[in-house]
Amino acid sequence: MEDLIALVDINDRITGYETKGEVHRRGLLHRAFSVFIVRNGKMLIQRRNPDKYHSGGLWSNTCCSHQRKGEELQESVHRRMIEEMGIDCELTELFSFVYRTQFRTDLTEYEYDHVFAGSYEGEVSVNPEEASEIKWIPLEELEEALVKTPEKFSSWFIISAPEVMKKLRGKEAARNSTLEYYNRNAGSFTSTTVDVEFTDIQDWFLKFLEPGALILDFGCGSGRDSRYFLSKGFRVEACDGSEEMVRAASKTAGIPVRKMLFEELDEEERYDGIFACASILHVPFEELPDILAKMERALKKDGAVYVSFKYGTFEGERNGRFFTDMTMERLQERLEAAAGKYGGKGLHIVGSRVTGDVRPGRESEKWLNAILQKNGS
Repeated sequence: MEDLIALVDINDRITGYETKGEVHRRGLLHRAFSVFIVRNGKMLIQRRNPDKYHSGGLWSNTCCSHQRKGEELQESVHRRMIEEMGIDCELTELFSFVYRTQFRTDLTEYEYDHVFAGSYEGEVSVNPEEASEIKWIPLEELEEALVKTPEKFSSWFIISAPEVMKKLRGKEAARNSTLEYYNRNAGSFTSTTVDVEFTDIQDWFLKFLEPGALILDFGCGSGRDSRYFLSKGFRVEACDGSEEMVRAASKTAGIPVRKMLFEELDEEERYDGIFACASILHVPFEELPDILAKMERALKKDGAVYVSFKYGTFEGERNGRFFTDMTMERLQERLEAAAGKYGGKGLHIVGSRVTGDVRPGRESEKWLNAILQKNGS
């Protein structure tokens, strides 16, 4: 029996289900997805099997398909990655778009296409019924090919690939500019934060921990908080993505500080607490669930997390750094999106405060502070 796929309206609300053949024969708007896998500046593209019902022999993205009845969109996406390429990995939805292409009088693609991207380092096992060939193509080479030989690519790929590359490069540029900012300004940043009175928040966090507990100072900045926790008898490991901030924090706290990006956290049930003061606010909104899930995985049972964000809904570059501002509603949504990743149950909010900035002259700037714990704790 032919699978039923989701029909949608122009706002992507499901209106019913129909067989794939009938959907394409009648040109009905339906929900689809396109997956783009990248690694080391290259994109994994496939040449569609010449016998495919349309666009056979054309180059396209890593995999694509439709949402089946009885499946959530994410379920369909991961199932299809395994079916076509024999791979699975964490994915982030980048954007969605609507396109319509008529291949024959009785065959029209009219799709509300959700675009996902991820990174994969392992082996690929191609299903020959879906693809006759794959290759990892450098992004610069792909850009040139899309201009010079567009006839070699699928219609939806021509539309979506440039935007995918733009977004991927934008994220990388934003992260690099933020790290460069801290490398350039480590001295002034340290001098304006290292001795700021912050004990109200620090002590609030410590109330959730047993004496002598192990804390990860996650994005430790000047090392101020590590120094305070050590003075209270707690064990501390600290990390930061900026090489210059690592040096400054090590000097402040008197302990080795690890140079590590947020996405490189790869511990399981190691820490009693994770302190992320004004740090993961530099992570793009859509990538926060993955970071939060890694933080949960690194926590022991009943462990606590402190996070802080500038209060609001802004996302983008501000004074040379990338920021994701947060409200309680936005934070709750990101926590719900993180639940279930890496086999965890997620994190829940056990306390929150909206406070003014503690730095002199900046008291009017508002911050969202929250304490999180593992679900089930």
